Amino acid sequence: MSSSEIDRIPALRYRGLFIVQCKINTTFNARLLVDTGASLTTLGVDFASFSGLSQSPIIRTEPVITAQSVVASSIIQLTALQVGGHIVENVETAIMPLPPQLRVQGLLGASFLAHFRVTFEYDTGTIILHRL
Repeated sequence: MSSSEIDRIPALRYRGLFIVQCKINTTFNARLLVDTGASLTTLGVDFASFSGLSQSPIIRTEPVITAQSVVASSIIQLTALQVGGHIVENVETAIMPLPPQLRVQGLLGASFLAHFRVTFEYDTGTIILHRL
């Protein structure tokens, strides 16, 4: 594996969780909480509205099970999602309300993470992405 396929991403730590800076559709910066239990990357409705992503064509609507309830969400496709030096194109993404206390614009889920072998270094606050 070449070094260009491996990237060390510095992350913010919040209560043992990792938050990474991302670029959405090569235009919008967003802080996403890394959620290995989420099948889809998710953007909050406020951020989606602000960025105009709420106007994206809806692929489908589906219920999403959260820790507290079942929420209807619109599924869109991002043109590109970049974390560190890695870009994944055509990322299915849910748009749904997020708790404001998270203080992030969304969740980085398996629709992005499944393209990598992901390693978390808790001691350094680093995420290592190995392109599959």
